[in-house]
Amino acid sequence: MLWVTPRGVERLGGGDDWRAAIAPTLAQIVAGKLDDVQLPGASSLFASFIGEAQPGEYLLRLKDAGAPSESAVLKEVFALTDREAEVLVWIAKGKSNRDTAAILDCSPRTINKHLEQIYQKLDV
Repeated sequence: MLWVTPRGVERLGGGDDWRAAIAPTLAQIVAGKLDDVQLPGASSLFASFIGEAQPGEYLLRLKDAGAPSESAVLKEVFALTDREAEVLVWIAKGKSNRDTAAILDCSPRTINKHLEQIYQKLDV
């Protein structure tokens, strides 16, 4: 493991032996490109494969199952509707309007309308 945020180390139990405890699970995640695998010793902590930064260097995301969802945070911080927050989450993840429309089962034009409202609320 090359880098972990201080909060990540804290959530993984701190100390010196957390790396050895989770190494086999992380290797399985990378090998199988698995999502949302519960980490040993951390009842609400899950890991997901994000991608390969460089050959042999992998990015993993740690997620606390008890934490609010991304859309809930956006909704609260920016005073968005549920649907606007969902649209913003997918756009922020790099999805096109057409892809976001397919994911949310609506038309690309509807996504455009939601984005108009989002832009106004974010003063963009």
